[in-house]
Amino acid sequence: MIYHFKNKNYERIKSLEKEIKLLKELRKLKKEDNAAPKKGWYKSLNNDKFLMYWDGYEYQYGIDGTGKWLDGTGIDMQLCHKEAKDKEVELFLIEEAKRRGFKKGVEFASANGGTKFTCSDNRWFPEIFTNTMWDDDCGIIFKDGKWAKIIKDEPLTINGKMVKITDSQVIIGCMTKSRVEFEAFVQSLNDFDIRLVQHLHIGNVRTSQLEKIIDKLN
Repeated sequence: MIYHFKNKNYERIKSLEKEIKLLKELRKLKKEDNAAPKKGWYKSLNNDKFLMYWDGYEYQYGIDGTGKWLDGTGIDMQLCHKEAKDKEVELFLIEEAKRRGFKKGVEFASANGGTKFTCSDNRWFPEIFTNTMWDDDCGIIFKDGKWAKIIKDEPLTINGKMVKITDSQVIIGCMTKSRVEFEAFVQSLNDFDIRLVQHLHIGNVRTSQLEKIIDKLN
């Protein structure tokens, strides 16, 4: 009788151990299923415009399904979202930089500290694991969702007349000269040490004012 009782307890203990083991395995599987995706860039399998950065809790920044850049989105992860490859993110950041107006000759305040840089080329260098992108002179174009700020030049005027510079011409009010002619004109004023000149179309103008235009040409 005592032996039979001990045998039943032993079987019951073994059965409980199996049940506990099974529960632990089920709990582990459930935890893995519910685990938040790791931090990084994710794309949508249903919309090739969607590419956003997941911080472990929500999407923080990137391009939504309409092609618009968003910050602090609050968008949740969905089943159709898959981790993007580094090359996909690199190409995306480069295209977004171009869309924002970054190109050779553009002055900008760095995304990390505000130091002023000028794009010396049309090349960008993304580094995905640090979420950073540099220009050719190591100015930071993009850092952790923040873009560098392009510094827009104030419109250049002389005696109230707007100065317009094209690929081939310099236009001041009603005066139009080729870039070569304009540079030669200003050079001749400097050669003869002429500091003030009267022009039919733009009136009295200082050589120093014209030299500012030369700076814009170079």
